[in-house]
Amino acid sequence: MRNQEKSNEEIRKETGWFVGMDGKWRFEISDADIRFDAEGDLQGKNKNDVKTLADYISHDKLFEAYPQLRDIEVRFEKDTGDVDGAYSPGVNEIVLKTGLKLQPDVLKNVQVHEIQHAIQEQEDFARGASPE
Repeated sequence: MRNQEKSNEEIRKETGWFVGMDGKWRFEISDADIRFDAEGDLQGKNKNDVKTLADYISHDKLFEAYPQLRDIEVRFEKDTGDVDGAYSPGVNEIVLKTGLKLQPDVLKNVQVHEIQHAIQEQEDFARGASPE
């Protein structure tokens, strides 16, 4: 399609693939199919067990494309500064503000945002910052 001089938008509409601002091809996985559990009980672990992303979300297409995301450790901290969450690739973990447990919808959105950072790291895509 590129050889046929189709625009990036035409290609995206027809195939789901598009070129990002960094010039790399990518596709979007909809978050509409995410099943989310704010308590992190999707795998039935004990409360003292280390929780991973697969304890908080279930998303077949996401984990099929990126199975390694299942094993990202998720932990909560009371003081995360001025951010609600952060992905740390060096230790492969997502740290979330403890107060988000009282706001399940916000918690879900922050986790999805941090998943995007994990994918950016794994694909070597241009890094984003905050949702704003």
